[in-house]
Amino acid sequence: MKFALLIPAHNVETRIGEVLAGAGKWLADILVVDDGSTDKTAEIARRQGVRVLSDHPNRGKGWALKRGFDILLKEAPEAILTMDGDGQHDPDCLPLFLEAYRRGAGDVIIGSRMGHRDEIPRLRYYPNLVGTYCLSWATGQYIPDSQSGFRLYGARGLEGLCLVADGFALETELLIKLAKKGSRIASLPIPAIYSRNGQASHYRPVADTYQISIMVLRSIFWPRQTRRNKGIFFLPFRERKRGL
Repeated sequence: MKFALLIPAHNVETRIGEVLAGAGKWLADILVVDDGSTDKTAEIARRQGVRVLSDHPNRGKGWALKRGFDILLKEAPEAILTMDGDGQHDPDCLPLFLEAYRRGAGDVIIGSRMGHRDEIPRLRYYPNLVGTYCLSWATGQYIPDSQSGFRLYGARGLEGLCLVADGFALETELLIKLAKKGSRIASLPIPAIYSRNGQASHYRPVADTYQISIMVLRSIFWPRQTRRNKGIFFLPFRERKRGL
């Protein structure tokens, strides 16, 4: 199977080199989309020998992901993995995603940090809980970590998918549209890493959570190609009680 790794990056010069060095141990095909960085993010990434697409001005994580998908899908990979360039995702977890996909765990696999509650800032944890409920309801499948960008997408599901968001809401849009298309969404536990070496996340808890909520509301009117599971309204709480 051919796998590709897509890393959207914006002003992450303090972490991108370490992230790429770690990811390079597991995957050879890596594309960094430099989304209007004003520091040395692109320069450092090129030194690691990976492909770098650099564009200006800054347009948002969603835009960077869409640009990367457009390029990589033309090369016919089996699946595309995504992770952040700011060091909040451990590259050594990449084999876990590959193994889970190979054994058929799901068409989409999400890394969940929610099992490490004590290591997640409150300002991030509680909006994530709200997102988990809303996204699980919208997709009809339980998604324990609504804000995790450490994911694997089967390429077949991404092909022909019409995506419009440019910011963090793109990752919500992706999951809802893939679920309505019939993709199975699974998750696996990953470490929770925040603000290491002064590299803070670009996620805005209030503004971006609002945009994600609007995306969920809009999804009510999107066509569904598969039947919705019964009782999904209470699914997030039921599945969490089971310990999944």
